[in-house]
Amino acid sequence: MKGLIIVEYLNFLEVEYDYNLVDKVIESSNLPDGGAFTTVGSYHYSQMFNLVSNTSRITERTIDDLFFEFGKFIFQAFVMDHSQFFSSANSSFDISRSLD
Repeated sequence: MKGLIIVEYLNFLEVEYDYNLVDKVIESSNLPDGGAFTTVGSYHYSQMFNLVSNTSRITERTIDDLFFEFGKFIFQAFVMDHSQFFSSANSSFDISRSLD
């Protein structure tokens, strides 16, 4: 799992809720590095799963709902930060097809 995705997930939680929730989720996830992620790092997928599972438990939102909302959030972040990849796309499916 790319660190960029995990960092954006934590940003999503901070925007959607607040930093206190981010802290609770990280603390309850028992992560190997204590929740220190970099955007350029690579991490085992289980760390993301732990974060989302604990978010679901704490907020009482389903995992499906969290991923759906996070998907909208991260797509907007990608459009803002990497607009050159979106200028010729007609849909999100065009973007998905162009990714390696």
